[in-house]
Amino acid sequence: MAASEEVRAAHRALGQLLAGYRRATGLSQHQLAPRTHYGRSTIWPQLNKIGLAHRD
Repeated sequence: MAASEEVRAAHRALGQLLAGYRRATGLSQHQLAPRTHYGRSTIWPQLNKIGLAHRD
C-alpha cells in the first residue's frame, strides 16, 4: 500500500470511528462541530475529499 493510500485508509478509519461516536451520542454533524471548535463547513470539504462526508 502506497503512503498516500495508507493515509487515506487511516483518515477513513478515523472518520468512521468519530462518526460512530457522534451517532452514539445522538449528535448531528451540525451539533458536534462547535464542540470541536470547528465549523461544519470547515470539516465537510475535507471529509468529502476523502469520501467520508455524509449528510444527516
